[in-house]
Amino acid sequence: MTTISLSLKQPVKKYPILIGQGLLLDVSSAIPSEFANYKIAIITDRLVAKLYGLALQKKLQEVGLKAEILSFPPGEKNKNQNTV
Repeated sequence: MTTISLSLKQPVKKYPILIGQGLLLDVSSAIPSEFANYKIAIITDRLVAKLYGLALQKKLQEVGLKAEILSFPPGEKNKNQNTV
């Protein structure tokens, strides 16, 4: 698994982004316990949301994490900060 950090200008915070195979199957070990008090955003396009979004949201909720799916129309033109 690879973890990268996304830094935002406002508010000044960093967010980890997890990338790897099999994360959906073992999501409880991929999410650190300190995130238990936070709401997790599942940001994806609508096609991927239909395939994996609800399953991921359910797995996160099963381990006591709060998660919301934020989906947008598919296509490269929609992959930008204004969409989110």
